[in-house]
Amino acid sequence: MMWITIEQIKCLQALEKAGSFTKAASELSKAKSAVIYSINNLEEQVGFELVDRSSYRPTITAKGQEFLSEALKLTKQYDELIHKTQQISSNVETRLSISVSGIYGLDRLYPIIKNAMARYPST
Repeated sequence: MMWITIEQIKCLQALEKAGSFTKAASELSKAKSAVIYSINNLEEQVGFELVDRSSYRPTITAKGQEFLSEALKLTKQYDELIHKTQQISSNVETRLSISVSGIYGLDRLYPIIKNAMARYPST
């Protein structure tokens, strides 16, 4: 069974961005060996080479690029989930609904909303 982790994907993304295992490890605050291990395990799990290691600098293979393109969607959703979880745990309301009658002038309401948005940017 395949158990791809966010950690493995982030290691591969860091390698693509940094261009070397050493720089990727530094960016992730990990040991170089941990990054290599994660990517090696990922390659084993997906069943194809993600990184071409035949030259001095590792490069992402065509299949690796395709994998990363799809994985980017997942990591963005994961990052949004982490952000949303932090908002929820901060005890700040993340949504606010306002219902206003047409009788109440919107020109009076807009400054109130603007002030609330400035004071509570997470809402």
